[in-house]
Amino acid sequence: MHRGERAALIIGSSKIETLIAQSGINDTFVLTAKADKPYSGFSESRFFDEEELVAVITESFNEISVSTKKGITAVYVGVPSAFIKTECRRYKVKLDKKRKIKQKDIDNLIGAGKERVDSNGREIIHSLPINFSVNEKMVLDPIGIVSEELGGYISYVLCDEYFSSIIRKTLKNLGIYNVKFVSEAYAEGLMLLGDEKDSPSVIIDVGYIATSLTLFYGNGIVASEAYDLGGGYINANFVENFDLDLDEAEILKRKLNLGFTNSKSAVYRIESEGNVKEISAIEVNDLTIDILDGIAEVAYDFLERNLVKFETEISVYLTGGGISFIRGAKEHLSSRLGVDVEVIAPKIPEKSKPTDSSEVSLVEYMLKIDGKGEM
Repeated sequence: MHRGERAALIIGSSKIETLIAQSGINDTFVLTAKADKPYSGFSESRFFDEEELVAVITESFNEISVSTKKGITAVYVGVPSAFIKTECRRYKVKLDKKRKIKQKDIDNLIGAGKERVDSNGREIIHSLPINFSVNEKMVLDPIGIVSEELGGYISYVLCDEYFSSIIRKTLKNLGIYNVKFVSEAYAEGLMLLGDEKDSPSVIIDVGYIATSLTLFYGNGIVASEAYDLGGGYINANFVENFDLDLDEAEILKRKLNLGFTNSKSAVYRIESEGNVKEISAIEVNDLTIDILDGIAEVAYDFLERNLVKFETEISVYLTGGGISFIRGAKEHLSSRLGVDVEVIAPKIPEKSKPTDSSEVSLVEYMLKIDGKGEM
């Protein structure tokens, strides 16, 4: 157990969240300290301003540190999908004799496969068994089954050392050496999907300037990708086409209803600093749909490439703060993808919106695995 406090560090595409939390009743948690600060973000797996990143993280930790007498000794860092690579491998090991499979056999299998992973420039942060093969049968849990060998389909989740080295160095300068890197997408899958393991599920997490797509199956991740395309691109369109500032663009986006185009005279009204602006609903919705179609295009391509190996129905979910709240967005994506898309969010009181998914999932991961090893 850690003698000091544990903190969670969430590196978003437009802001950085640093927080301390404690377990609450009924599988909830209580935030005891939180710092939420904007920064310039990242693109193409590189931060726009590394010095700013370091300064914001340092300021955030200095801010929340005053709330605890214990000090912060361990940090769980959520790694965005832009800095993640997933490599899946099938591997098989012979047992010493025909006997019941034990946990150590699973550990040996995962370790043997890990040696074959191309980790050049990256470090493995999760080793996740998607499923196992025992006696020519696929199972999710092989422990206790009698066999002479054990096979497995393992996903190894790797973090870009560019990312991990910056964060480690920053936290080291703050006197924090115990750092655990956690795939943000993996943590979200654990928390949002729960026991949905028997069929493939895809989570589309649309943030402000980034979108991640993650395919979950069994106990692991089959594929994950990230794109520089998010809800902030809608705001940028509004600023460019309607002479709005960023605050006004966000107000307009919060009013969006993609079904609100029945009349050419229909308008969205936004009020800012006492001034009222009326903007054509058709023009606003058309610009919004352009961005949604871009997200749908990369999602469709992702599904086409990765789901050919499954002969079963898939579930597709939408989360994140980029577009989940837009009325008609999930219906539009559903029509473009040819599958039902459902909005998914945490089931925590007062933290039950798609915008809370990253925060809640990393905090739950931090609180539930402490002292227990990998979940």
